[in-house]
Order: sequence, then structure tokens, then C-alpha cells
Amino acid sequence: MSRRFAAFCALALSFVVARELRAQNDTVLVTVLRPTALKSAPSITARTIVIINPTTFGARQLRVVDGFLRLRVDQIIRNRPSTGQLGYIAIGDVDVDSGTTSASAPASADTAVHARAAAPSPPRANPPPPARDDAPTVPAAAPANAPAPTPRAVQLVIRPNAPSPAPAAVDTPELNYLDAGALTAIVQRPMVLRIGDGRDSVVVPAGFVADFASVPRSLWTALSPVGAQTRALVVHDYLYWFQPCEREEADNLLMLAMREGGVADLQRGAVYAGVRLAGEDVWNAHGAARDRGELRVVPTGVAPAAAESWPDFRTRLGKADIRGTPGRMARQPYCELGTSERMP
Repeated sequence: MSRRFAAFCALALSFVVARELRAQNDTVLVTVLRPTALKSAPSITARTIVIINPTTFGARQLRVVDGFLRLRVDQIIRNRPSTGQLGYIAIGDVDVDSGTTSASAPASADTAVHARAAAPSPPRANPPPPARDDAPTVPAAAPANAPAPTPRAVQLVIRPNAPSPAPAAVDTPELNYLDAGALTAIVQRPMVLRIGDGRDSVVVPAGFVADFASVPRSLWTALSPVGAQTRALVVHDYLYWFQPCEREEADNLLMLAMREGGVADLQRGAVYAGVRLAGEDVWNAHGAARDRGELRVVPTGVAPAAAESWPDFRTRLGKADIRGTPGRMARQPYCELGTSERMP
């Protein structure tokens, strides 16, 4: 790992953690933001120990290893025997509060919910799902006149199992967002991205469908696909699908395009570290789908129906024998811009 890449990883961590943990022996609040896998090793391919629903809990001796938060399993699953087993959660799926709890100031259920700066999830009309055998439980509230409870080092609050809301998107002359399904946009006219003083530009053709999947969804909290950085992310989607450049070159072009678009250093570093750590699976999946003839460029004059998602739209076009062209695109001159992170 190069020093520069290590620095970007540090930036990514600082964005998620927000502030440095005070000490390894302090108890800090950890919030699982969305349903996620607790892994047996710091790898997305490692064995899943259990699926953790959104929850807030206290933990000690946290450490970040290869883009994953390491913690003891028995600190999140209280009915698990204290064997010292370690589990790993992707840092993009958690938020860590730098405020610590102590024996003299125990964290109540309300404190655990409101200690984070982020707003709590909106209430749901339906009752929460029944607790699973392997899920943490919430202690019953004590009567108002009951004596103060014995302080606990760890208290848990189960949050509703609700997905993260998709970012709001508004159509532009360049992009038309589909009304249904996951966030998806169709390029309306050729999107030209020129980086610095480079002579060559990346041109995304009209009809290209951007689903922003080349940036792992867990990183959307660091950099929403909607905003000044949208063009950079559409270009990255295009490079990951047709693969005219090597993956590292595509990621470097994303970094340069975000810099060109004025994205803050901390956000650029977080996203760059994330795509370098987790982008290989997306790169391989896109290549396989492209070689199967999966469509990614919609013909001119063809538009989705109202409330039609991209998978449904693509299926409808496939029934009309409108398909993609297998095979990797020939190497393009602009790939040379991605051989380093230096702005040309």
C-alpha cells in the first residue's frame, strides 16, 4: 500500500468516525446505519456471522482494519458467550460517536438514541419486527419512582429496520432520472468531461444509463450521487461498464474529476479509498454483465414509461431484441490521464 493510498484510507476513516476515539478502554457509541453483515474477517467475501439490524450500542477496544470496524461479537450480541470472538462491520455501514460513556454517567436508551449528531429515523406506523434470537434486546423502562439502575458499560437500542432514503434527484438538461426503482439516470446529450489542461476528454454518449453502482452504496453517506459531483460519478459508471482503461486508471480519473468539480478533500479521499477497497467486485460484475449482452445504452427516441424502473425498462427493451454489445471497449487516449492522481 502506497503512502498516498494510506492517507486516503485515513481520510475515509476520519469521515466515518468524525473524531478520533479518546482511548481504547473508553466505551463509545456505535450506530449501525442499515442492515449489514457482521463478518468473521475484514473482507466482503468472509463468512457472515449474523446480519445486524440498525442499532446503537456501546463498545470498547474498537479498531479499524482494512476498511472494517473490528469489535468483539459479545459486545453487540449480548447473549453470545464471552469467547473473545471478533467481528467486522464495513465502516460505511456504521457511525461512531466520539462521546464516551462511563460508570458514573450511564447511557440510557434515550441517550443512546440522541447522542449522535445525525437526526433519528422518522417513526414508522407499523410496529417493529419481533426480536430475533441473535439480536440484542432492549431492557424494559423502569417506573418513574424506581431507584437508579446499576450502571452498565453497554446499552443497546434497536432501531426500526428501515432502508436509507434515496437522495432526491431533479432532472437536468444532461440527465433524466427514472421515477421508480433505485436511483438511475439516462444521459440526455453527450456528457463531455475535460480534466485540467488535458487534450483528451471523456465523452459519455447520450442514452447511457447511470445507476451510480460503481461507487459502493455504503459510500453514498460520504458523497451523495446527486450534486456537483454527479458528472464525475456518471463518468466513473461509464468507465466501469465499458472498461477502456484499467480499473486503477478509472479510479484515478474519478479522483481527478471530483477535484475538477470542487468536491472537498475529505469526501474525495473517502470515496477514492472506498472504490479502491471495494470496487473490484463491481468492476468484475459489470464486465460479466456487459459480455452477456446486457443493455446499458438506450437507443435515441426510446424512453421509459411512467413509474418504470430500470430493470423493467431493460427487460422490455430486451423483449424487443434491443441488447448491448459484448466486449471491452478499445483503450482510449484519456486513460493516460488516469495513470496518476496529478491534475494535467
